[in-house]
Amino acid sequence: MLNVETDDFKESIKKRVVPHYISCLLLCDDYAKISMVVPKNDITIYDLETQRSVIFSRFIIGQPYEDEKELLKKNDIYFIEICDLLKNRKDKNVKEKILSFLYDIEDNEKIRYYYILLEMSINTLDLGEYRNYRKELMGLNISCIDLEFYNAQYYEKEGNIEKSKQLYDMFIDKATDTEMLLIAVSFYSRNKFTDMPHRKTQCAVSR
Repeated sequence: MLNVETDDFKESIKKRVVPHYISCLLLCDDYAKISMVVPKNDITIYDLETQRSVIFSRFIIGQPYEDEKELLKKNDIYFIEICDLLKNRKDKNVKEKILSFLYDIEDNEKIRYYYILLEMSINTLDLGEYRNYRKELMGLNISCIDLEFYNAQYYEKEGNIEKSKQLYDMFIDKATDTEMLLIAVSFYSRNKFTDMPHRKTQCAVSR
């Protein structure tokens, strides 16, 4: 008869069930609960992707364990350091940090850093710099599914409102990120467009 009280059995169940539970919590952006589900002493029993999700969740809610960063790949550690600089509004340091390693990492790892550089260029209205980073990103020949979103912001800053709206209209059909949806909603409101193209925008407003 199977002894369900043994530590080995409990650990086996946790290793199979918890990763699926965490995947569900990620869909709900419930980072606090993810952190609670996996105590610090338990994290090493899980697969690398689960460890990564837990460590990033702790960072997002502001309760990281510094020694857990050692479980991450170098590029993930870079990303946490960049996010920490962004959180503390050290934009100049962010740009310098990204450019210090950007050209030394794999192409498929570069996209999130290019997105940060694009956003920073938009925020500082440095549209020439935006075009340069966009050209580099497009030259990588990798899928950039959120590029329409940044281009929509770029064209608004450039004064091409109709082009911006076209891109927001296309982007919203595929968007899942609430913050991005709220930026799109702000665009429609700011420019007095009443024909928001998708019910997702209404969901974003109601949150």
